[in-house]
Amino acid sequence: MFLFYYFMRLFRDIGKLSPKYIPRRLPHREEDISKLLSFFPEDMFLPITVQVVGSAGCGKTSGSILSGKKLFSERNVYPIYVNLKIAQNKHFIYSMFIQSLRRDISTRSLSADEILYKFLKYLDKTNRRVLIILDEIGYYVGTKDTSIIYDITRLNEFPNIDKMNVIGVILISRNTNWQKLLDESERSSLGQLLLQLEKYSKEESLDILEYRCNEALKPGKISIDVLEYIADTTINEVDSDVRRKEMRG
Repeated sequence: MFLFYYFMRLFRDIGKLSPKYIPRRLPHREEDISKLLSFFPEDMFLPITVQVVGSAGCGKTSGSILSGKKLFSERNVYPIYVNLKIAQNKHFIYSMFIQSLRRDISTRSLSADEILYKFLKYLDKTNRRVLIILDEIGYYVGTKDTSIIYDITRLNEFPNIDKMNVIGVILISRNTNWQKLLDESERSSLGQLLLQLEKYSKEESLDILEYRCNEALKPGKISIDVLEYIADTTINEVDSDVRRKEMRG
């Protein structure tokens, strides 16, 4: 009971410190988000593939998801996010695409290619536009299958699709080393669009920590000295991984 009252006095919303929480804005990533959105102009008719690359905890996932939310609010483009670390195979991934939109559509007896085609036909039939966000693409390609790259970068080549309603694909990874595992055709299909996110500086880490603490904690519950210590540790011990430090701290 004591712990309950302690938490009630300390926290405004402890969930705001979860590594899974996506904040409403990302301090020091506003320009990166604007640049990412610029890769998907409204008048494009073919899906665009963009790579978002950076070290752990630098805002790759949050920035990509926030970009997707912005596209949804401004252009009614629905973001579909899949973390490939939990994906066993392409059948699972493409089923997730459909399940994100309609949970009552069965894919059990279909092959991966058939599921992907069914997904595109559903978008065509319902005139629903989507942005696909694939996180940990380097992990998946390195441990599972490289052919997913060929599939998702050639969506416009599927037959009998009147309108391609996938406006783009965002591939998130820590680096580009995984591309060495691709064959030439897969590698060339990735294109040249890449957003490189740099590590946070100490000052930027401090701003982010202040913002997140203001969301999660009640006023006056943490001092600037403590936040500066955490920011120092973030830079020196966890290599600018703000998310990891929030989780540990």
